[in-house]
Parts: sequence; C-alpha cells; structure tokens
Amino acid sequence: MRTLLITLVAWLAYAAPLLAQVDGPDEATNPDEQQEDERLQLGQRVMLDRSPGGELSRGTLLTILAIDGERLRVCHLAPRWLDQDAVLDLAAAYEKLKQELADNPRDVELHVALGNVYRGQWLFDAAVESYCRALALDADHPGARRGRAEAYYFAVGSEYCLADLDPLLRDHPDDARALYFRGSVLACRDALDEAAASLDAAIKAAPEYVSAYVARAEVRWRSGDIEAAMADYDEALRLCAAATDAYVGRATYHMHKQDYATARTDLLEALEINPRAHAAHHRLAQLVLRADDEDIGETVNAVGHARMANRLTHGQWLEYARTLSVAYLAVGDHSRALHWKMHGLRLMLAHTNHYRDWQLQHHFRHGKPRGAGDLP
Repeated sequence: MRTLLITLVAWLAYAAPLLAQVDGPDEATNPDEQQEDERLQLGQRVMLDRSPGGELSRGTLLTILAIDGERLRVCHLAPRWLDQDAVLDLAAAYEKLKQELADNPRDVELHVALGNVYRGQWLFDAAVESYCRALALDADHPGARRGRAEAYYFAVGSEYCLADLDPLLRDHPDDARALYFRGSVLACRDALDEAAASLDAAIKAAPEYVSAYVARAEVRWRSGDIEAAMADYDEALRLCAAATDAYVGRATYHMHKQDYATARTDLLEALEINPRAHAAHHRLAQLVLRADDEDIGETVNAVGHARMANRLTHGQWLEYARTLSVAYLAVGDHSRALHWKMHGLRLMLAHTNHYRDWQLQHHFRHGKPRGAGDLP
C-alpha cells in the first residue's frame, strides 16, 4: 500500500451524515488509546496573520509537529517554531474569517484564507467556493489556484487538479508547494518519472521541505532506487526528527520486504513522537495482521490500533474502515467485521454520489461555482 494514498485520499466528515456511528475506544484491547497527553494534541492550525519575515501569509495551513510551552513547531516548507498566539485552531479561524469577510467581502486574501480553513476541515466543496470567489476578484492569485487544485483533487480527482496546477506553474515555476503537490498527484497516477522531476524541483525551490523528501522517497522506492529512497527518508528525519510520515513511509517499505521487526520499530518510534499519528496506528494494525507473529503483536492489538486510526479520523477514511473490518474478522468478531465492511461501502457510495451531484451543480467545466458572480 502506498503512503501517498493515505495522505492524499481523505474522506469528508460531513459527506455521509447517515453513516453508522463509529465505535468508541476499545480500552481492553489497546492501552495506547488512553494516551491523551495535552502536549501532543497535534494537528492543523491556521496562521492568524503574516509571520515575522513574511514567509507565512494569513490563513496558511500549518501542521503542528510539537508543542513546547508557548511555542509550536510547525511544518510548512520547512520546520520552524512559532508563538502559539500567532495561530488559531480551525474552528476559531473560521469564525474570525467569516466576521472579517462580512465587513470586507472583496478582500481576496480573506477568501483564500477561508478556503484554506475549509480544506483543513475536509469541506472541499466549500473550499472550492471560497477559492473561486477569490479568483473572481483576482484571476491570477497563486494561493487561490494552488488551494483550489488541492480541493479539486480530493473532491473529483486529478483532472481538474492538474488543470489548475499546470497554468500556475507556468507563471510561478518555483512554487514549491505546487510542485510538491503535482509530484504527489502524478505519483498516485504512476507517472513516476514526471513525479520525481516535480519533487526534485520542489526540493530545489525549498531545500528543507520535509514532505517533499518523504514523497520523493516513495517515488524512488517504487522506481527501484532503494538506496536513494532510504537517503530521502533519512534526510527528512534529519531536518525534522518529529516527521512521523517519514517513519511510516520507511516502515511501509520494510513491510513490503517482509522485514516486520524493523517496520515495527519505525512505527513505534512514530507513535512515541505522536500517539495520535493515525497513519502509524493504521499501518501498525496492518503489520500485525500481515506478520501473524506474536513477537510483532497479537491480533487483538491490531484491532486496537485500527480502532484508534478510525477514531482519530472520525471513521471517515475508507482504507482504515476496511482494515478494521479485517482485524475484527481475524479475532472472530464477525458482527463488527460486517459492520465495518458495510461502513466502508457507505463511505464509498456517499463520496461518489455527493461529488457526482456537486460536480453537476457547480458546473466545474466553467471553473465557476453557483453564486460566484454575485459578489458585491
């Protein structure tokens, strides 16, 4: 299985309101689920204003890697420390931006920032609306084009995504985030040579871009250059020791080589850094099921980790639901295995039906959602 697919294919929390409720934590199967260290309530935040030096604009989505007192270590194009009062969580940022937009409806940066917040909440149709409103005011705004490309990818696939990215990169060939995202999308389409070239360019433009090293490592591994892939994972961890995605990616390679002990070591290291790293929980559940070795973990532990991965993503990731179904089947709990299998089917149908209707409703071929022309 591919690490990039885990990070790039997210299912919407609101797209299936009638889904069966997600099971609560299984305290008896996995004590890791009881770890609620406030220092590790990691996730996404939004830049409140432009950062000192101007590198990060208002509304930039930041991944929190570590919390130390009043400081946050964030990852965007490079790991850095920010004061906590320089960022807002997604809910608070949404309220603030909506209030500001009521007073300044033609402020392009506010529309882009709100689109970023929606994207962080996995509300990709609302994100597209915001980016289109920004582009109605400034057709060449790079942040709006980049953001809309990412929202399009999660919503309806790569066709619309690349249609936005390619013109953006013609005008801004050194846009590291756009280059990274394009490389990631191409990798998911198995265009590995093009993906590697795009990721090379992203790293050249931003030499400390941790996520680009992780993505390029997988591309190199899939292309057969294992030594270079491992070097990229190592460089990502050198730049940021809290980069759990690098550990998960490296563990995926070791699982493929059936080196289960080394894979387990990497995944446990990721969970030591961040007990809420859902990709690590999911991969560890898969590892236990695949290894079928008590030294790697008992099947009941696979259930615990799979449950935790679903809990942390609100039960909305299709691959995680499928893994939990397999884990329950492995311990003989056929009722819950069927429940999670059906849950996965409902996720898939909800996503397909929602976005099919959304695509028709908003006339994506014209790049303009309903209502975008009604700006004052």
